Amino acid sequence: MKKCISILILTGILFSFAGCGQFSSSSDQTKAVSSNEIQSGEEGTAETVGETSETVSETVYYGTWKTVSIEKNNATVSIEELEKQGNNTCSFTLILQKGGKYCFYSTFNSNQAEFGEWIPTAEGIKADTDNMPFKNGMLCLILEDSRIVYLKKTSDSQTFPVVVSEKKDADWYCGTWKTAGIEKDGVTMTADALEKQGNKGYLLTLILRKDGKVCMYPSYTVTDAAYGSWSTTSEGIKCGSMLFYNKNDFIWFVTEDQMIVYLKKASASQDFPVLQQETNELRAEFKEAMDSYEAFINQYCSFMERYKENPTDLSLLTQYASMLSQYSKMSQSFDQWEDEDLNDAELKYYLEVQSRVTQKILNISM
Repeated sequence: MKKCISILILTGILFSFAGCGQFSSSSDQTKAVSSNEIQSGEEGTAETVGETSETVSETVYYGTWKTVSIEKNNATVSIEELEKQGNNTCSFTLILQKGGKYCFYSTFNSNQAEFGEWIPTAEGIKADTDNMPFKNGMLCLILEDSRIVYLKKTSDSQTFPVVVSEKKDADWYCGTWKTAGIEKDGVTMTADALEKQGNKGYLLTLILRKDGKVCMYPSYTVTDAAYGSWSTTSEGIKCGSMLFYNKNDFIWFVTEDQMIVYLKKASASQDFPVLQQETNELRAEFKEAMDSYEAFINQYCSFMERYKENPTDLSLLTQYASMLSQYSKMSQSFDQWEDEDLNDAELKYYLEVQSRVTQKILNISM
């Protein structure tokens, strides 16, 4: 947080106090104080804050905090009043995430946001090396000249702002990108963890070509691929109506539910996938599965005919349970193919096998 704190000190956060002319004192009386008087006052305010700090649960700190007032020698001015005077230099936002991450930035410009780690203390919190006591429901940021900046919690949101990206040329983006992880309210999850949990909704592949064409699809199936155009922006890239930002080696976008999805370049390949439907041929594994299923059904029907003719045959009785079990497994495997992405030829073959098998089962049931 030192960068933001140094900005506060160097710009003279109370330079407009003389312009405002009025301040709220600790006794709720109004008195005029000049910026020179504020900046040259006696120290000791920080000790008072520390002595009256409160001990609260760590969860109380999770969320978004904004500066509400500044105090020096018991004279205070509200951030709202400063903003009315056109002075936004003291308007800051602090976001504390569960897990110990924080973001501190100017409320009106998140481009220079600072990120770090924080921990709860007996008096409040510690953000990197800065102690911030908790007093009267507010966090107190104590500056070196004894000014105190008060921050009040405005929401439970732990989502960091999307910082404006570094300008990259188009060649930097060209290639194949895949989901690396997701983040929301300070909680992150890698792509591997998502896949292990069976949560594939955020696993995406994005292919950006040098000719300005883009293809995006769920990594587990290309049949739902979407195609369009892309272009660079001052913040990253735009694919259709979607905005992507860049940071380090990643690009990311924000979903409607405020989930941040990070993608990392997997390769320099700009080749769009060839959809299975375009080949319109039977896959070897598909045909083998269909033929094996139909062959088993033939065997099953032959067995059932012999069993109907000799229901008391011990050799047939011992096979009966096994055949029923195999029939159940084979039927389940066959039905699963219906949920796969079959091309036209495969769908036709699947329905033909299904029709023949159904007729054979009906024949032995009569």
